[in-house]
Amino acid sequence: MPKAALTTEGSATFVFVVKGNAAERRAVRVGGADGDRVEVIAGLASGDRVVISPPATLKDGSRVVVH
Repeated sequence: MPKAALTTEGSATFVFVVKGNAAERRAVRVGGADGDRVEVIAGLASGDRVVISPPATLKDGSRVVVH
C-alpha cells in the first residue's frame, strides 16, 4: 500500500479503513518497504478499503464520502 496511507502515533502505525460512510482507525503492522509503498503484514483483511493520504483532521468515526 502507499506509505501516504499510514499515520503514526508514538510507536504505533494506523490506517483509516472505510466502513459504510465512516472512517475507522485501525492499527497495522508493516513489513518491508519499496520506494513509496509498504507491505502491511497484519491489521487488514482482503477487500478492506483504505483512505489514501488522510487529512490530519480525519478521526475515528469521521464521515467519509467515497468517490
